[in-house]
Amino acid sequence: MNQKILKVKFGDVIEVSLDSNPSTGYRWDADFDTDFLKLKEKYYIPLSSKLGGGGKEQFSFLSLKHGKTTITMQYKRSWEKKVIKKEKFVIEII
Repeated sequence: MNQKILKVKFGDVIEVSLDSNPSTGYRWDADFDTDFLKLKEKYYIPLSSKLGGGGKEQFSFLSLKHGKTTITMQYKRSWEKKVIKKEKFVIEII
């Protein structure tokens, strides 16, 4: 699992962009503490006009209070338990 550390100011928006290909059934799922962060928006940006081409899944979070928290991202199919990729973001809100 990859881990990234981010420092942001209270009230800032945190953008997380991850490679994705929803045509395969895989999507990113975000696990985070709603006391610290609010998911403002989630959308997909295709990077190819070809059928089945990949792209980016974009998540925007609003920082709600000072402190340290994490966002754990899991890339999996909704009907399966197996996670094929994990990304962890440690967020320090100052």
